[in-house]
Amino acid sequence: MIRILLVEDERVIRQGLEELLSRQEGMSVVAAVGGAQGALDSIASGMSVDIVVSDVMIGDQPEGLDLAGALGARHPSPPVLLLSSFGEPWMYSAALRAGALGYVLKGAGLAEVVSAIRSVVAGTAVFPAAAIRDPLGERQPSTREREVMRLVADGLSNGEIGGRLGIKEKTVESHLTRLFARYGVGTRTELALLASRQGWIGKMLVTTN
Repeated sequence: MIRILLVEDERVIRQGLEELLSRQEGMSVVAAVGGAQGALDSIASGMSVDIVVSDVMIGDQPEGLDLAGALGARHPSPPVLLLSSFGEPWMYSAALRAGALGYVLKGAGLAEVVSAIRSVVAGTAVFPAAAIRDPLGERQPSTREREVMRLVADGLSNGEIGGRLGIKEKTVESHLTRLFARYGVGTRTELALLASRQGWIGKMLVTTN
């Protein structure tokens, strides 16, 4: 029997996944919690768990990545399979670096999720093919690009960023366009999250679309 610890902050999704996974032959959801700390507390209490299936984003924070890192530092500890709506290559790289053994998009079918769980428990890594390419191995951001990303994370508009840095708004837009393309992100929130996770702007993150 595969014993699953489920981590998902949205109650409806958590309850739905718990019911669906519990119906699978040879699987049992032993606990379903709303955040990383709840998962760590459950494991610390001695709960027997074969795999942790966690959302990447809990609220507006990447708790799934932090959870994978925290469990990876413990021995022994259950492997982590991440579920996410983020399908960008840089996020796969972040998951690999954090120590997750699998990454499945939330748009996947139930059969794919179940198959990934069985594979991860068996010790086989499960990642999208795009994870093979590491976008973070490409050119690192310049000092000016880091300044732009910091101000994006602080919630400033393009015009406000231009005023703060003494550059034109169009120049700010050009910086962001290049950064989006280089790192495979599609929104300001994703860019700020990436920059924060990589230590390019420190750890403060204010979500803004």
